[in-house]
Amino acid sequence: MRDQQSIIEEIQAILSSDIDAEQETLEALEDRFVRAVEEANGRLRECETLLHQGLRTEALGKCEITPNLLDVVAALDFPGREVWVDYLSQFDLPAPPELQLDIAADLNEAYSEEQPLNGLMRLNRLHALARSPLKTRIGILRRLAEADQTNPIWEDDLHVFERARQMQLKDEANVAVKQLDTKQLALLEQELLDPNWLERPSKKLLSNVSAAHSQLRAKEAREEMVKIEEGLTSAFSDFDLKAARNLRQRWNALVPIASLPPDDQLWDLAGPALDWLKQEDQKEQEEQEYQLALSQLEQGLDAELPKEELERLYYQAVKNDRALPDVLHRRLSERLEYQELAARRKGRLIISCVAMGVLLIGAGITFLIVRQIHNKELATSVAAATELLESARTTGNFKEVNRYFEQLESENQRVADSPEVKKLKADLKLAIEAERGRQDKFRNILDDARTRGVLNASWETMPAALESLDEAKEVAITDAEYGQIVELTRKVNEKQIGMQKEVDDRFRTDLDKLKAGIAGADQENLTQLQGLVNQANELNARPRVSSEYSVLVPPLINSLNSMTTTTLEKQRESRALQQITEAVGDRNRFKTALEKYSSQNQTARAEAIKKVLEDEFTVWVGLNAWNHFIDKCSRTDFTKLSQDESKAFESEARKIQEEYKDFPAAEYIQPLVDMLQSRNSRVTENGEKLQYQLNDVFSNETVANLLMIKTTDGKRYYFKEPPNSSGAVLVVNFLDGFDLVKIGGVERIQKGEITYPIQDGKVNYAAPQAVFSTAAQDLMAGLDRKGWEKTFIEILVLLFDNEEMEPMLKLQLIESILKVASQGSLFIKQEFASQMDILSNSNLDFTVNWINPENLNAKLAEKKAIRVLARMEHPKSALKSLEAYQAKWKKPVLANQYEWYGWMIEDKAEGKWICKTKSVPLESENKILFAIYPKPEPVDPKPESESADPNSKLMEIVRVGEVQKGKATLSGAPYAFQEGRPVFYVKKNTNTD
Repeated sequence: MRDQQSIIEEIQAILSSDIDAEQETLEALEDRFVRAVEEANGRLRECETLLHQGLRTEALGKCEITPNLLDVVAALDFPGREVWVDYLSQFDLPAPPELQLDIAADLNEAYSEEQPLNGLMRLNRLHALARSPLKTRIGILRRLAEADQTNPIWEDDLHVFERARQMQLKDEANVAVKQLDTKQLALLEQELLDPNWLERPSKKLLSNVSAAHSQLRAKEAREEMVKIEEGLTSAFSDFDLKAARNLRQRWNALVPIASLPPDDQLWDLAGPALDWLKQEDQKEQEEQEYQLALSQLEQGLDAELPKEELERLYYQAVKNDRALPDVLHRRLSERLEYQELAARRKGRLIISCVAMGVLLIGAGITFLIVRQIHNKELATSVAAATELLESARTTGNFKEVNRYFEQLESENQRVADSPEVKKLKADLKLAIEAERGRQDKFRNILDDARTRGVLNASWETMPAALESLDEAKEVAITDAEYGQIVELTRKVNEKQIGMQKEVDDRFRTDLDKLKAGIAGADQENLTQLQGLVNQANELNARPRVSSEYSVLVPPLINSLNSMTTTTLEKQRESRALQQITEAVGDRNRFKTALEKYSSQNQTARAEAIKKVLEDEFTVWVGLNAWNHFIDKCSRTDFTKLSQDESKAFESEARKIQEEYKDFPAAEYIQPLVDMLQSRNSRVTENGEKLQYQLNDVFSNETVANLLMIKTTDGKRYYFKEPPNSSGAVLVVNFLDGFDLVKIGGVERIQKGEITYPIQDGKVNYAAPQAVFSTAAQDLMAGLDRKGWEKTFIEILVLLFDNEEMEPMLKLQLIESILKVASQGSLFIKQEFASQMDILSNSNLDFTVNWINPENLNAKLAEKKAIRVLARMEHPKSALKSLEAYQAKWKKPVLANQYEWYGWMIEDKAEGKWICKTKSVPLESENKILFAIYPKPEPVDPKPESESADPNSKLMEIVRVGEVQKGKATLSGAPYAFQEGRPVFYVKKNTNTD
């Protein structure tokens, strides 16, 4: 400001001088004046921009920055400015720019508009600093918006605050519902129904809160009605009419709230008591009407009403069949008799009455005159007393009105005793009590304001103190009270100014420290710069700092940000690459890191990484799926899987085979699929177990129910009934054929010629196949415990070892058992494939009648069957193979698992490829590194591929380096290297036998 004043003083000195100034002096002075005007105009335009944006307070704050802008404009717009312009033109100097006085006028107008809002704005700032509840701040903003309707910022803030408040209302409503807080729900509903919302609350929110409030009120009302019903019933039992009526009053108030349905049990419980009260009410009503009628009749008798009116009152009293009291009845009778007598005397009295009327008229005129004077005095006194009472209510001083009533009592007792004056005295008494209450309230409000704003003042209590002062203004009525408010307001303001000074002093001290830190900062030390930025941000965010100081921080923050940008840019590339490295092992994080890098950079490396991401992400997904499945298999004992687990494994294996069929591991799991498929076929689709198919075989009559004797000449006699014994001879009725009905003959056989069964003790004539059937079924019963393969092998061993059985039948049984066993076990299918081949190529006629011991064709077939059996390997050898087979499927390693080691990037400065990894797994010590990527178009030479399928069309697994003692070295075919491509190593040895 001093510079502008100095310029104006120099200009005025030149204009008042008789000697022209030197050309150079004029040019220098004009240059200073122009720069001062341009600077002022620049500040004016900045303020204008803020005004146009509705930021009036900010515009005035910028205007008040030292030097005050309007003071500067006033100084530069000095008297004689036009003379100065003319003077300059004489020296061929250009005219200075015009001051933008229209903007200055707008600022002046903004000051006039801002002044009435200062109180509300101060209150708004204090509540903002105190972090008052949104509900309170919204109320203040609404008052500001109403008072400052030309400023859209208040409504903009209201929209934001109201949306936030509605989110709070939703949460508060949920809490209130959980806590069953009816009072809180009522307050929330009342707030939502406020018509002053700019952001209208959603119908759903209002409906939910109203419904919750109504439901909770209904629930509480019903709970209270349950208690009231108990009281009603008790009062009814005790005939306590007063208590019952009090309870009914509360009951009736709760009925519309509880919305009880007509069939609610409470109606039945409370019904008798309510009906009793209704009857009592009716009785009282009739009694009141009766007493009223009696009273009216007595008054009619006292008033000597005519006969017709007395008769009407009489019938009104006795309408409910109630008799008149004897005394009243006699009075009525006497009155009616008297009226009849009076009617006869009426004629005689007319003349007398005329004479008396003349006298009464004179007396009446006198009475009316006196009465009129009294009424006039009364009206005047009432008016005066009323005016004095109203004045006393306004001033709080009731002495004058008291003196008036005392004077009235001493001077005009008749007026003082009138009902009108007595009523005014009663009003005076009430007014005095009200004034005492107002004075107490005023003192309490001032005490609260003094405590919060002076004695125990803090930034948190200051808004409440100011509100109390505003409230005191509304309560105060006397000059003395307004004086107390002014004095206390002054003290509160002084306290607030002192608090503000403490904040600003501490802020300036910290600001000076920050400036010193910036001046001595090492711009290459990012930690130090970041610490300074944090200090600056803390200062910028510090609450309650005056605007003239807080505006000094943003330029410092900009300066610090500019200083750190260069250092940060140098480190950005390294950090971005490190983020990719940190994501190694997590394909989704790795993908995100690559996407972020390629989107934020426009370099060849970014393009290469983007291509890797586009072409190879599906490979990472497939590799992860294979690793997961192979690892899962290596931790699974397939010999102990349940049926459901086996089916789930088969489904998962087939799915991964189909989805990632071109990966090398696909062919290695086919044996697993075959094994699981055979296991899963042990239960049919309808839930029936496969082994049950042998029930018909083992229970067939030719197998399970025949008896047999074999003689020394090799004949076998089959029969169904035990033979008759006659000394050393057995008489046998043997069967002829497979129908097991026709008897082929009767044979007498010497016991000494029988080789089966042994004729010793109690003889069991069951045929060998029947003995086998029983034993086989016993073994089948333990299948789930022993296992499929072992059970069937033991059955086959039992069958092979049964030397007495008919060979043709034995082969038939072998074939039937192997068909079922092979269907449910890949092992049995493979292990007994040669036996099945022998059976299928034997060309045996299984229809030959081996039941008939004399059948020649059967004897020939038997010999052939014996030869076939001799070619078959005994099944007990399969037990050893079974152990190896089961060991194979206990946690098998089906194929390689490829562990993620790192990713490749080209070091152009060193001219080599490097592998970046976040850590070195212990297992990766001295490992071969591979790149796994989609196979490109055929090129020569072919890559060194680990793939077991040279015709693979999807994926290449190429050696790209090795790890020796934890250090990775990349080398190999150039086409295998691509920036951003992951690098893997084999985690476990492959075992595909």
